[in-house]
Amino acid sequence: MLVENVQTMDNLNQKLKKTTTVVMNFQNSACDICRLRSKKLSDIISDLNYGVFKDLLAIKVDTANSQFEHFNSNLHISTHPTIIIFKEQKEVFRFHSILNFENEIKNHITY
Repeated sequence: MLVENVQTMDNLNQKLKKTTTVVMNFQNSACDICRLRSKKLSDIISDLNYGVFKDLLAIKVDTANSQFEHFNSNLHISTHPTIIIFKEQKEVFRFHSILNFENEIKNHITY
């Protein structure tokens, strides 16, 4: 699975232009639930990448790092963990809940 880091909104916008589907995972490294959910999300994305879905990029953002505060404000991240899926540079799905997210994520990536 390809997980990339982005440092700025400009860098994010460049990646959104290059990739059909981008999954952004906003988490806090001090949050146990965030870490568990991140592992599950990584497994889902790996499974999809090994299948027929190749144009998929995962980006993990640790919001505990103050250098990423601009993402919180620009993308309106108010709770952690938050997952945002972009397709064709547009946000198509945002998920905050910590339970039962696997099917929702798969459905929004593959539709």
